[in-house]
Amino acid sequence: MKPIILYYMLDEVTLILLKQLNVCLIEIKQTDGLQTMGALLRLPHFKRNNQTLLVSQSQPFLYFAFMDQKTTFAIIDLLKQNQIYIPYKAMMTPTNINYTFNELYQHVVSEHALMKGKK
Repeated sequence: MKPIILYYMLDEVTLILLKQLNVCLIEIKQTDGLQTMGALLRLPHFKRNNQTLLVSQSQPFLYFAFMDQKTTFAIIDLLKQNQIYIPYKAMMTPTNINYTFNELYQHVVSEHALMKGKK
């Protein structure tokens, strides 16, 4: 399967940069808070539900799917080289693919806060 990046609240400069890569980009919309990551990836065994929850998060988010760690880190490094820092990001796992976007976002925010506190 082709590598996919789900994105939330990216600016135009970041989108232009990511569009140059050989990945599929899928936007996470503000009303997608109750959709599972699998449904947002448009995987056949995950169905979108009819519920909507406005996402109140104000920071960008990236979700890397169907790519290895080396490729993911190369993309993150490319962003950093272009002075683009996105603190909230995750790689697809067998567990988080079942999370709703809102659940995963909150989980990543909590982990990020813990990591920043340890420095």
